[in-house]
Amino acid sequence: MPKNIPVPRDRLVSLLPQPLLRFFSRYPPSQPIPADKPHPFEFHINPLSGNRNDPVYSRRRQADLINKARPFGLDGILKEMGALRDMGSSRPMKGLIKWKRHKSERTYKSRMKKRTDALEGMADKIKAWNPAKAEGKAQRLAGKEANIKAATRE
Repeated sequence: MPKNIPVPRDRLVSLLPQPLLRFFSRYPPSQPIPADKPHPFEFHINPLSGNRNDPVYSRRRQADLINKARPFGLDGILKEMGALRDMGSSRPMKGLIKWKRHKSERTYKSRMKKRTDALEGMADKIKAWNPAKAEGKAQRLAGKEANIKAATRE
């Protein structure tokens, strides 16, 4: 049947698919849902046991009802009754937000910063510790400091 063709009200009932007829006979849209019947689209709590029971119509069956009602223009009535209500926005899974990376990758910058901080005053410490070896080590250390600084700038 083509979409959204106006159909006379008396013929509409004969054209509706069987699941829609069954639904509208059980839950007429003009009447509120009785208190003794559970809401067809929502969970309800059993008063005796306190357990949460599933809705009468699952999400898949709600979608089927809406798809069958859409050509007749009745999907709005189902949505007003609460079919396919948004389940709320859930947080994305932990790994989808940002990849955690390996520990060595996560701590690389802090380790390099510690090294550069430790090496900055090292030439003076070596001179104070052993003046004879200080000259050779100070020159080698100055070259290492330059290499580390160049690596951390990248």
